[in-house]
Amino acid sequence: MPKRQRSQYPSIAYALGVHGALFGLLTFTLDWKTEPAVNPAESVIQSTVVSNDLVQQEFERLKSIEDAKRAQEQERLAALEREADALAQQREQEAAKLNELEQQRLAQQEDYKREQLETEQRLANMRDEQASLAERLENLQASRKEATRELEQEQARLRAAAEQATTEEQRREQAELERQQIEKRSDELQALAAEAEQTTRALEDSAARAQAEVAAAEARRTAAERERQRIEQEKTKALQDKELVASKRLRLEQEAARAEERRKIAEQQALAAEENRKRLLADRNSAERAKLEAEQAREQLLEEQRDAERARQEALKEEELAEERKKQALEAQAQAEAGRERAEQEREAEEQRRRDAEQARREEELRKEQAKRERLAAEERAKELEKERLAEEKRREQAQRDRLAAEAAKRAVEQQAAEERRRLAVEQAEAQRKQLEAERARAETAEEQARIEEIKKRMVEERQRIRAATKAAREKQQQAEDAEKRAQEERERLASERKRKDRAERRRAAAEALRRDAASETDNLSRNRQTVLQQERLRYIARIRSAVIKAWRRPPNLPNGLKAEVSIVQNRGGHVQSVRIVRSSRNIAFDRSVEQAVLRAAPLPEARDDSLFAANITFVFNPGD
Repeated sequence: MPKRQRSQYPSIAYALGVHGALFGLLTFTLDWKTEPAVNPAESVIQSTVVSNDLVQQEFERLKSIEDAKRAQEQERLAALEREADALAQQREQEAAKLNELEQQRLAQQEDYKREQLETEQRLANMRDEQASLAERLENLQASRKEATRELEQEQARLRAAAEQATTEEQRREQAELERQQIEKRSDELQALAAEAEQTTRALEDSAARAQAEVAAAEARRTAAERERQRIEQEKTKALQDKELVASKRLRLEQEAARAEERRKIAEQQALAAEENRKRLLADRNSAERAKLEAEQAREQLLEEQRDAERARQEALKEEELAEERKKQALEAQAQAEAGRERAEQEREAEEQRRRDAEQARREEELRKEQAKRERLAAEERAKELEKERLAEEKRREQAQRDRLAAEAAKRAVEQQAAEERRRLAVEQAEAQRKQLEAERARAETAEEQARIEEIKKRMVEERQRIRAATKAAREKQQQAEDAEKRAQEERERLASERKRKDRAERRRAAAEALRRDAASETDNLSRNRQTVLQQERLRYIARIRSAVIKAWRRPPNLPNGLKAEVSIVQNRGGHVQSVRIVRSSRNIAFDRSVEQAVLRAAPLPEARDDSLFAANITFVFNPGD
């Protein structure tokens, strides 16, 4: 039972005691002035005795009511203790869930460490490949120097031969052709060296991207560490809440709501942990794809190295077979034309890269514009949240004013009740005094008994009125307490809702940032792969064109400057199924020689990868003059 209610019953008992004392005084006075022989005096004494019994009965009834309320209060406290035990068990379950989340976080951390070791191993492999490329570049440079020395020796020999055979025009032309052939070989070696340098730069770019991936993984590890610290804080908070259960028994319903909110947060954290695991798995898959692409690039470099070795062997064969120098000169001219075509293709590839860079720049501008729009939207959301906060402040101030008004009304009601009780006590004492004086004057009259009955009736009515006033005061006090409780619950609900919205907004922003990073990384990998595939496809077509040029036989009396666009249909093994001239050179002999060259070149060079194979190949055949 509340203290304020208990304090009201002694006041009632005190008032009843005062009434009893007044009746006792009246009895004593009547007994002192009334003769024993008078029957009305005896009836007065009997009525006084009955009034004291009524007072005692009323006191006992009030006491029994107070005892019953005290028993109800004890039962309610016992129920609250049971609810507190249930809440403690729920807290222990939450602690177990937090421990499970901690174990999941440790498992994710171990996975991240393994992925980091794999990334470092991949970087070490790429460094080894870069070192091998540097060694290959040095070998190519040494080969170029050797070719330069051979060229100088050949030029000296040619000069000596020219001095000895000034009258032999045919030998002079042969020497000139040989000199041009050697110069072309030197140019080809220089082109191979430049291509090796480009490949080295591409691998360096790949290493830089891998380092960026390592940095991103480190950032994700830092985020996971912050998440672990936050979970530790939640665990500490749960333990503190468990220790403070005894002091919060009067607010068990609010604590249960907070526990439910923390349970939802734990579930959301579990979902976030699952999403992090999936994201790490996706990153690992991306790393494996990058590893495969690096392996393909390494195989491509090995193929190019084998091509260079074959070129060197061909050069040695050309030195050993001097009698075929004229034919080799023609082939060298064809190779020069192929080199020019490769240069043209590289120029086109460079133009394509420039267009891709321009496209990437435009996409970056679009992403910046999207980020700007998102920032503006976030600012708008912040303004809306600020408006909601101000509205919440106003509602809280209004609730505070209502609470103060309710407290003031409660104090006013209590003060009014106290004043009313004091006034009634004074009026009752004055009225009783006057009544006693009048009753002493009219003690022997016939109307004395009626006045005494009237006094008893007024006493009963006064008791009823005091009970009604006390009940009304208790009801007003209970209403004020209920209003205060509702205001407090509304404030806590609004605060919880605001926190929930803030957490949801932070999680949404973090998820959106991760999504943008993943999309950007995927786009970069896709563009890089498309660029590599385009370059490889151009090299594949160039090898087919070179094979056709080598197999071509020049018809007699053929004018210079002819070219034709030819379309070839082949199978997987490089066997030609059909060949046709798409754009004619307007020279039937030249067009027919091109078709025959395609058939003689079969089987055509195979693609290094199935994704590069094309059943239908179209290119411009220009043998050069």
